[in-house]
Amino acid sequence: MDEFSEYELYILNKLAVHSWWCNKHVSRDDLIKGRLKSDSHLYKEAIDILVKNKIVSQYKSQSRNDICLPKGHRDLVINTLKNNVGKYDFIDPTYFKRIK
Repeated sequence: MDEFSEYELYILNKLAVHSWWCNKHVSRDDLIKGRLKSDSHLYKEAIDILVKNKIVSQYKSQSRNDICLPKGHRDLVINTLKNNVGKYDFIDPTYFKRIK
């Protein structure tokens, strides 16, 4: 996958900054908290696209679908975010040092 949408980048950024690498995970609903309700379907669609393209992993946890980033995609995610610095306000280069 070469290009990511704004919504996909938001999801990747949030997962990486909060260190939700697989074994740690977050529910789909918690992942899009803080976004406009009118845009929630766009973020849910972005999650579905990322899952379909195997950029993020999805699995059942406590009867809900949780999301995490496979550790093998660390470099892809970080490079993608770095390439989009300045394009979107939610990608803050000072957060890159928080990504583990």
